[in-house]
Amino acid sequence: MTNSPSSLVKKTVNSLLDFLSKEGNVPMIMPTELTLTNLLNVSRSILAQAYSDLENKGIIRQEMRSRLVLRLPQAEDYYLNIDKINSKTQLVENFILEKFSKNELQSGDKLSELQIAKESGANTVTVREVLLKISNTGIIRKDPRKKWEVIDLSEKKMNEITDYRSIMELFGLNCLFDNGPLPASALQKFKKLLNRHQSVLAKSTIDRDEVIELENDFHKSFIKYTNNQVIQESYESIFFVTRFHLRQRIMTQDRFRYLIEEHIRVLLALLENNYEGAVAELKNHFRESKAFFHNASLSQMAPEK
Repeated sequence: MTNSPSSLVKKTVNSLLDFLSKEGNVPMIMPTELTLTNLLNVSRSILAQAYSDLENKGIIRQEMRSRLVLRLPQAEDYYLNIDKINSKTQLVENFILEKFSKNELQSGDKLSELQIAKESGANTVTVREVLLKISNTGIIRKDPRKKWEVIDLSEKKMNEITDYRSIMELFGLNCLFDNGPLPASALQKFKKLLNRHQSVLAKSTIDRDEVIELENDFHKSFIKYTNNQVIQESYESIFFVTRFHLRQRIMTQDRFRYLIEEHIRVLLALLENNYEGAVAELKNHFRESKAFFHNASLSQMAPEK
């Protein structure tokens, strides 16, 4: 499965497209890497990934040591709906969280403040600030005179995270039904989500990435109905811990199917406008989640793909 580019790479691609549109000349030679990294305030690594994206779209081509612009950008070349990055701190946080969500960081891995600063185009002070914030989730730690390290999560910490998620999602569910029966737009979205769940469940073999994607879209569908930016941002920063856990633990096909079936029961209640039923099924889903965390051996790690 091909990983989607990070938000920073997408943002860099869009910036390069804007630059080429303003230049308005083809064919032309791209400026040097040094010029563009300074102009866009990104690392060479991020710029290289953005170059690869433009090459795949047929916009530029490698010519010896230079890159030749073959055509001007079009509307469909741009990435849409990129999360807004309002500060360097938020940019670095997104950069690190995406590494976790893509399984590029695992328990026992060491984190270098200097390396992250180079890759994200930030300074080490900002990186340290972000790492300190993420350390509050319990997923990383730093001992004196040592590098940051990704650590495993205790059952107590996972239970606390699950309780927090339960409170926030049930609040979102309450907001959803605040004005009576669900609007047609909400019913349509939940119907599509149900169809996706049923499609994955029908497969003979279910892929872990498919389950994590369903888990992500299912739970966040309730959070968005809070219409509260603080809740949405804090939930995002805590939910990545759950994604990390799901990638690290050994999960059987039976567990994948059981999790999807739990989601389906909630969705069916929603489509029937059954608020009490949806609440009961969602609470049960979180109880089962705690039971899974309890039974999962901390020493059992998912095999690498």
